[in-house]
Amino acid sequence: MTRREHLTRLNAYYSGHQYDDRPASWDTCLDQRTGAAIPFRSRKPSTILPIPKLVCDSFSRALLGQGRRPIAVLADVDGTADNALLAGIIKEARLYRVLRESTRRALSLGTGIVAWKMLDGGYSAESWDPTWATPVFLPGRFPHLASIDYRFPFKREVDGQEKTFIARQYVDAKSWQVWTPVEDIAGREPEWGASQTVQHELGFVPCVWFIVGERCGEYDGTSVYASLLDLFDDLNYTASQQARALYYNLDPQLVLDGVSESDVEQLKKGGANTWTLPAGADAKLLESSGGFVTIAQTKVDALRKVILDSCAVILNDPERISGGQSGSALELLLQPMITATDDLREDIGDGALVPVLQQMLAALGHPALAVVRDRLGAGKLPSGPWSSLPVTLHWGTHLPSTPADALTAAQAVTAAVGLGLISRGAAARYLAGHFGIADTEQDQLDVEADEDRQDQRVVATTKNSEIALGLDQEPVTVPPRNGKRATVTKEAP
Repeated sequence: MTRREHLTRLNAYYSGHQYDDRPASWDTCLDQRTGAAIPFRSRKPSTILPIPKLVCDSFSRALLGQGRRPIAVLADVDGTADNALLAGIIKEARLYRVLRESTRRALSLGTGIVAWKMLDGGYSAESWDPTWATPVFLPGRFPHLASIDYRFPFKREVDGQEKTFIARQYVDAKSWQVWTPVEDIAGREPEWGASQTVQHELGFVPCVWFIVGERCGEYDGTSVYASLLDLFDDLNYTASQQARALYYNLDPQLVLDGVSESDVEQLKKGGANTWTLPAGADAKLLESSGGFVTIAQTKVDALRKVILDSCAVILNDPERISGGQSGSALELLLQPMITATDDLREDIGDGALVPVLQQMLAALGHPALAVVRDRLGAGKLPSGPWSSLPVTLHWGTHLPSTPADALTAAQAVTAAVGLGLISRGAAARYLAGHFGIADTEQDQLDVEADEDRQDQRVVATTKNSEIALGLDQEPVTVPPRNGKRATVTKEAP
């Protein structure tokens, strides 16, 4: 099996089209042409459970779902952070949306691609399917690209007929070339015609190739479910057979005993019919006890559990997760998936998002992008090769902190500060995640300012109370006389 055939097969399992090449439907037992029996595993299952999609989408949401996305930080030469610039680039390029699609492909195929460019004066990014990409890597610097040739098929309706066309793009460190799509004719190499070329002169390929898991073969990583395809087949065939048994029991076969063939048509079952059978005749329905359906469901549940456990996916179960449990308790329950997600944070975050942002930042130094640089408010950009720009990611907790977690943490650090075990600064840094504090030093300054204002209010209140009781002198402003304002002091008794 070639690389392209292997990736196409993996993608078919994700989309639920892995059995489209089997012409016989599930309830077809005999070949209509030859009359031969069709083997059980040669039929197309009637029930295809979307477990591969469930696995990939669960990790994709855990990595890049709302509230779980990382914060990108650029540390400049002075050691300060410029989050606004990176946030603006991410928003303009819709980078999180593109990265979710690339992550899905990387999880299902083992490899993802993010390509980006400047379009109409702004950043634009898109996810490419690695099935149709042929990369060339810099010697000894995998996965940094020297060039990439991307040829992907798509459907187009021509004169009422749906035909397959192939689009092609070629990108290297100096230019980006796009050809006019051509029709894909079986057995013939496409004849590429007119093309358009843009000389970007960036010095690198504006495209990031990344993998998940271990490197498998020359180009790709490891799909999260590549070793489970046989289990998926067993699961789908079992679920299909279970459904078939259920439907047969819902519409059981009628059996007539002791009835002449001439009376059969009149005695076929029907809701409005009332039968009178000859003496000694009998009618009954062939039904099973339902035990086969139960056995099939037991196997379906067992296969599903094995698959999810093998992929380290844990789904919310009301029987396991109930009541107001703390985030710490939930982390213990979800530990296998959290551990796998931590590994994927490195593969997706450091392997995809960071290099894409590094390339986009490096492009801002191009003289032709001065307008974009000014629009985004970019200050002094760090110098050096794009792969060395100091972009880092700050990931949050896997599970949101609950009020119970915050209260417990606050009580713990209060006791520790009171005993002199830790400083107030250390306590603030520990509690920052529970209360959504990004800058603990600034927050401490705000706290001290609040305390100063409170002290001033206390002093003012005490002063006013003393004045009201006549215990202190009160400056009294007298109405102006002869155009002059006089101030006298009221002596305390």
